[in-house]
Amino acid sequence: MAYSDAPQTGPIIPGINQVSPARIVAGEETVVNVTGTNFLNTVGGINYTSDVVIDTGEEAITLAPDSITDSEIVVTFPALDSGRYGLYVVKSEMRSKLVAITVAPPVAIDSATIEGDNVVISGVGFDEYGVSYEEYLGVTVESGTVVDAVDCAIVSWSDTEIVVTCPDARPGDLVTVDALYGSDSAELSGLIADIPEPSEPETLRIV
Repeated sequence: MAYSDAPQTGPIIPGINQVSPARIVAGEETVVNVTGTNFLNTVGGINYTSDVVIDTGEEAITLAPDSITDSEIVVTFPALDSGRYGLYVVKSEMRSKLVAITVAPPVAIDSATIEGDNVVISGVGFDEYGVSYEEYLGVTVESGTVVDAVDCAIVSWSDTEIVVTCPDARPGDLVTVDALYGSDSAELSGLIADIPEPSEPETLRIV
């Protein structure tokens, strides 16, 4: 009998194709979709089903699916701290490959400063800027009303700092960052130049 024709005798190893979203916001419960193969199978009248396991590096958190088919699992992640985690699917001790997931800090602005015609925004959770999803990203500055909101031209964008050109920005205006995984606002401050301390007047000695 060829191997491919041999009858199944137990659970089949599950496989993961994709986890969505791959980046999760820290401190929030998140509904996650896991797609793949062989999440369910029946052999000899016995039904084998899968659970999702989060590997924190220190412990394994086993999660029962909210719903499951042979090719898709929907599961709710608990609130997690920011960091890198592993995820796998287990079915009767048969494990899939380990997939890396990122739990990112929520979007938060630490400071927003006017420097010449630019606004420099420092914080966390901005993620990277990508052309494929640029319609969801942006920085606006408003002075009092939404009508006055102005879109700013992006100079650079990283997970911890954004620089935009916005020559009309003034101290006290409200700047808002719309990132891929959230948004935050803060009041703009002006760059305060260092003012030298006054020197003591020289005493002239008349001889």
